[in-house]
Amino acid sequence: MANTIKETLSARLHITITPALAKNIIRYVLSYETHGTNINAFASPYLGIDSCVFREVDRAGFFDLFDVDSKAVSGIVQSKTSGRNIFGVATRNLVAGLLPGVSQLSKDLVTAGFTQLEMKRIIGDIPAIDPNFKIVSDPFNVFCIWVTHLVMTSDLPEKLKQDTALSVLRFLQYRFFTSIVNYRFKYKPNEEAMRTTFESLSDKFDIKRYGTWKAVIDARAADFISPQSIHYKTLMTGGDDKAFLYVITDIQSRMRSQINLYMEEFMRVKESGDLIGSYGNTGVDKEDGEKVMLANESGLDVAISSVYQDTMSVSRLLDDKAIRLTAGLFTALRPDQIRQMMLAFSEYCVKMAKTNSEDKTSVIGDEELYLGGHIIVQQIIQQTYRYCRNTGTNIKVPVAVLKTTKDVYSSSRVSDPGIVTVKSSVGNLVLELQASRRETTLSALRVAFIIYIMLLALKYIR
Repeated sequence: MANTIKETLSARLHITITPALAKNIIRYVLSYETHGTNINAFASPYLGIDSCVFREVDRAGFFDLFDVDSKAVSGIVQSKTSGRNIFGVATRNLVAGLLPGVSQLSKDLVTAGFTQLEMKRIIGDIPAIDPNFKIVSDPFNVFCIWVTHLVMTSDLPEKLKQDTALSVLRFLQYRFFTSIVNYRFKYKPNEEAMRTTFESLSDKFDIKRYGTWKAVIDARAADFISPQSIHYKTLMTGGDDKAFLYVITDIQSRMRSQINLYMEEFMRVKESGDLIGSYGNTGVDKEDGEKVMLANESGLDVAISSVYQDTMSVSRLLDDKAIRLTAGLFTALRPDQIRQMMLAFSEYCVKMAKTNSEDKTSVIGDEELYLGGHIIVQQIIQQTYRYCRNTGTNIKVPVAVLKTTKDVYSSSRVSDPGIVTVKSSVGNLVLELQASRRETTLSALRVAFIIYIMLLALKYIR
């Protein structure tokens, strides 16, 4: 195992992590978090709504923490030159250049601090770091991991040691977070779509489990310095080279992955919202002129009657836009599966109507289920809108209605009697309409059927 990174940095960066320096690091990172609108972005579960930046001055300021002020440098110069004034200059770089032969002075001054440029030169001398790879060759990224190593192996009190290491790793993640977010969201995104996106995320997303990006970043930092972390040994020993660089790439790739997945979900929600907006009819609120969906009882009656009439005609029932939108809400379904199911439903409705069974019900097991095509359409629309109103869903927003619809009919814990009966009735119907017996497919088709009917209803709600 090569340890050229550790050997080079140890030889050329003489840093002692003192309690004062540790506290300055903690204060500096806290100051960054609360600068401008950064705190709003970090304390939010959304992306791109509030601005967050990582400026050059933020990078440079972190390096400056490890420098000494002009008085301290001046004191070193005075003590090493017997009080002689070296051209009246007390800057570290110039003195080191003028007095290259004074080894102790040079050592003391290097201990005092260094710049980003110097860090870049040092990295350039490390063969293990390929300058063509920007993430692992960036002086700031390398320096943050090295400082974390120094902190974790320092003589600081345990709590101060942990708080300081967490602060450094948070600061590095903020650098990655802001860069990725600002690249993905060059313009402020639609806030309603962003809120809907967050609500639709599953617990596989860290942001859903922790609630804010700051909490995600805090948890990630804690995970990285945990003894159970795959990087713990590297952070404690400072090497080997591949492991050292992997810490950097892993931090960046985890952040990028979460944001990219969030971005994909946002684009899906936005596209769905755009489709819904162009597909469903809307009214105009006379008070504020905003486009709203005017859901009322007479409107529901019109929607029920119209959707049922559509089921009697394949050409009216099968809508390519609605099929694509519905299929897009499920990873386990293809548009052709939904098309075939609704084609079979049309044939089913015609068959039931011919025997005057469009409102037929039947007790199956210990449940009374809806069997007729008309009563199924009627109960889906009525019960779903009732549930939306009772749970505070904004029925003026089609995306919100469809999200609530998907959530409630996908849940295994729902206890609302009307919803339970609709769910069971549609489940029984789907078994009859198509041949698949795979539970994952059946489950998705049951919910997709209801969503498709609700989507058709949007055309007639006025």
